[in-house]
Parts: sequence; structure tokens; C-alpha cells
Amino acid sequence: MTKMTNQQMVRNLLFLIIAFFLTTYSFGEKLSDLPEANNPHFMKIAGTRLFVIDNAEKIHIYELQKNNVKHIKTFGKRGQGPGEFTGIHRLFIKDKHIEVPTMGKYIHFSLDGDYLDEDKLIFMVFKSNLYKIEKNYLTKWPRLDKKKLYVQIKLFGPKDQDNKEIENREIHTGFDNMNIATPYYSLGIYKNMFYTIYSDQETILKYYDEKGKFINEIKIALKPEPITAKLRQKVETNFRGDMKEARWKTFQEVLYCPKNTPGLNYFEIFDHMMVARTYRFKDDKAEFVFFDMKGKELKRMYLYYSGRTSSETPFCFHKDYFYYLKENTETETWELFSEIIFLPL
Repeated sequence: MTKMTNQQMVRNLLFLIIAFFLTTYSFGEKLSDLPEANNPHFMKIAGTRLFVIDNAEKIHIYELQKNNVKHIKTFGKRGQGPGEFTGIHRLFIKDKHIEVPTMGKYIHFSLDGDYLDEDKLIFMVFKSNLYKIEKNYLTKWPRLDKKKLYVQIKLFGPKDQDNKEIENREIHTGFDNMNIATPYYSLGIYKNMFYTIYSDQETILKYYDEKGKFINEIKIALKPEPITAKLRQKVETNFRGDMKEARWKTFQEVLYCPKNTPGLNYFEIFDHMMVARTYRFKDDKAEFVFFDMKGKELKRMYLYYSGRTSSETPFCFHKDYFYYLKENTETETWELFSEIIFLPL
């Protein structure tokens, strides 16, 4: 066996260091300006199409090209008529069409943005917290009082009387004690199942079938972060957003800061993989952790973080890339970036 020279050893070591650094701390590449975008807060990619919700009232369709983005169409407007919205905050891409939840109805469009049909709903939803699974609808409804936040998850069937409470939680935050690191509680659809995820001092993922029958639960190993003065400042800045000074002073009087953060502040399942965002930050990046579907950790890396609230997600994962939107304050335009994330097979 031929021995490696010192030069070869140094070269191989440098290669390993660079490879490790690139897979844990990624760099964004600007793809293009995003024409027509004014206040984007949600995005999704299907094939070579990029869909962006803007101002909670319209959807832009773009074609992803090599080092460029072409605006195809903008559709949607506020109103009560067919295909019109009363505020939109997310969309789903299923079976070669788009599904858009809004207040009082669930609308279907073609991938070209053409109106197809819509389902009228008899129950209320909050900020598009509505998911369709088979012929049933899943909702998350919050209610806030002075001391606590009450969140109810219900499943509604095709008939009026077919509704079932899935979960009901009380969360320590309220008008008089506004928790700046509120426990994370969300839900989503995966294949023919739906899931709920709750993260506080522990992070628990639960699966249910399309009829609301409990299947199993997974404990995800994500430790809460102690809230230091530096982390508190970061969290408060994110919590404040673009709130004006007078209103922010009113909020500061009722802010409550726990000793620790929840294990995560964002969660999603994509491409048969789970991804969570934690409270660990480096400059303008946050830590994302990837898991297989059994909860086994696959990878951690730092990706761009806009600092916006968890309900606004101007980023998405697609195949081996992380796409995100970033505002250029000098040119007053939005720009699309991508970062390769080297996910394990």
C-alpha cells in the first residue's frame, strides 16, 4: 500500500473540512429578482413552478429557469364571489391542482391559476388554519384570554354532525402575560394521515388516520434553549417585527419571558423527511434539524432566517434545495435565493 505524502494528507484534510463546513453552514445564491411581489409571506414549489402568496389576497405564479425567474401570472382577489378570498395564508399542491383555504370556503385552482370549483364551509377557521384530508376537514382554532391560550383541533366530516375533537390544549400565554417564546403547536397532512406537533420542554409528534383515529406518537429529540439576555433580545426583536414604537411599549408591559424556549419554532414534513427550526441563531441564520420519518436525526445546519413570525414562511424546501425570499431595501424589491442542503439519502 502506497503511503500518502504530507501534501496529500493536508489536501485531503482540507477537503474534509470544507465539505463539513459547506454541509453545516450554507451560503445563499441569488437566483433572480421577484417581479410583482410586494409583501410575500408564503411560497411553495411544484416542478418548475413557484407559487407565492402576496398581501394575503393574491397568488403569483413564476417559472423557475436557470439563474432566472419568469413571472407567469397573478390571480385572486379579495371578495366573497367564486374564486375570491377573504385572506389567504397558505396553499397546497395536490394531484396537479392548487388548493387554497380561506374564510368560509376551500378553493381549487389549476396549476395555471384557473378557477375550478370550491367547497362551502359551515364552520369558522382562523388565518387559513384549514387542511383537507380525503373528504374531511381539519381545523385549528385558538382562543386567547387574559392568562391562557386555548387551542382546539377538530375534524369535520362531509355531514354537519360528523365532527370530532382531536386535541385541546391550554398554553401559558395571554393578554396579561404575553409569552415571547410560546410553545409551538401545529398540524399538517402526510400521505393519508394527519399529524399534530407540540413543542415545549418536550417535542411530541402524533399521527392520526383520516378519520381521526390515533395511530402513534414520536418523541423528537430537541432540547429547549436557556433564554439568555442575548437570546431574549433576538426573540423580542422577532416578536416585535415591524410594530411601531408606541404599540411596542404597550406590549412590553405585558411581556412574559420563560426560562427556556420550546424545542422548535417551525416544523414541516417534506419529501418523506421531517425538518424543524430551533432557537439557535448565528447572525442572520437559524439552525434547522432534519429527521427521518421515525424521528432519527439526520443532519443539522444553519440556513437563512428572515426573523418573521412562524405564521409567515417566505421559504420552502424542494428536493435538495432551500429556497427563500429576501427584501432588498435599497431597490425596494424582493429577491429569490437558493441554498443546497446536501440531504442524506
